[in-house]
Amino acid sequence: LTADKTIEISSKYPLVKLEEIALHIETGSRPTGGVGGINEGVLSLGGEHIDNKSGYLNLSSLKYIPVDFYNKAIRGKLHKNDLLICKDGALTGKVALVRNELIGKSAMVNEHVYIIRCKELETQKYLFNILYSDIGQKLLKENITGSAQGGLNSTNLKNIKIPLPPLDVQQQIVAECEKVDEEYNTVQKTIEENKRKIEKLMSEVKGEMKRLGSLVEISRGASPRPINKYLTEDSNGVNWIKIGDVAVGEKYITKTAQKITKEGAEKSKYVKPGDFIISNSMSTGRPYILKISGCIHDGWLLMSNISERINKDYFYYILSSSSIQKQFTENALGGVVQNLNTTRVSTIQIPVPSFAEQQHIVQEIETYEAAITAAKAVMATCAEKKKMILYKWL
Repeated sequence: LTADKTIEISSKYPLVKLEEIALHIETGSRPTGGVGGINEGVLSLGGEHIDNKSGYLNLSSLKYIPVDFYNKAIRGKLHKNDLLICKDGALTGKVALVRNELIGKSAMVNEHVYIIRCKELETQKYLFNILYSDIGQKLLKENITGSAQGGLNSTNLKNIKIPLPPLDVQQQIVAECEKVDEEYNTVQKTIEENKRKIEKLMSEVKGEMKRLGSLVEISRGASPRPINKYLTEDSNGVNWIKIGDVAVGEKYITKTAQKITKEGAEKSKYVKPGDFIISNSMSTGRPYILKISGCIHDGWLLMSNISERINKDYFYYILSSSSIQKQFTENALGGVVQNLNTTRVSTIQIPVPSFAEQQHIVQEIETYEAAITAAKAVMATCAEKKKMILYKWL
């Protein structure tokens, strides 16, 4: 069965197929066998490098291809102002515009990303803002085909229709949207600056070095198997914490997506509000503070019965600091999927100043966090502002 297409755009300007707007649509590639183990060369960008909120590139986790492979490639090479669209997987349809992120760097997209180039630069930027908008994202997602996560095939992509105003109107739209982008960039810098202040503060903490094993009880979680047997939609079920319930950068776990039966939870370890859950696979070592009761957790590490010598907010920030995160990484076992061993983690050392000093550190960080929260609130309005610009002109 195929869902009816429901997204329709009403505009005073003609609707034109994307293939008539774009001068060039292509995707890239990678060497046979992938890019694992390649630590230098030319940047290889995939869907994970398209920031799904900002429309910018995210270069925090880089991958590379050999220079020789790049030199021989005939497609997929990136240029400034290229429009990128994730073509398959969980991020299908997410878009980014290459701005100044790649200055002085050579880069190429892999087979999971489309590059789109238009004849006119203003049309290129206009197209980005259309596809980045709510209606553009709905159009892209409506054209996803295939089972499971699916993807955007080139035929469907080329047949997407968007309003195409005259070039002077496109220029007006782009100019107004770029003012919003400037506002976004300003608050983004505020966020980054306050994060640097937090990291600097935590790197300078002085205090007695103590083993984690002497400050908390460390154990591993487990869920019943097969899990499908015990999943339930009963409101009286047991909350089941798993990796998809919380995003990197969040501090608290406040809800879970699924529940299991009480029978399924009988052999699992319950956790309580105030306990720390430590990620054991994606973003290994990231801490989260539990805010809900009646939970079991799936394979992550649990830190409970925290010493009275430790302020829990201080504990969160010190565990999140780069020096302690490095220790988590160094103590992880395994290759592609890393595992934190309870014995190894117990040997990680953290500085423990006086309780009064811990409180002072937390208070200072809270001022930085407040500035970050205010900046994020401004960022959250940017998409709506662009939406209103498009509505006004189109």
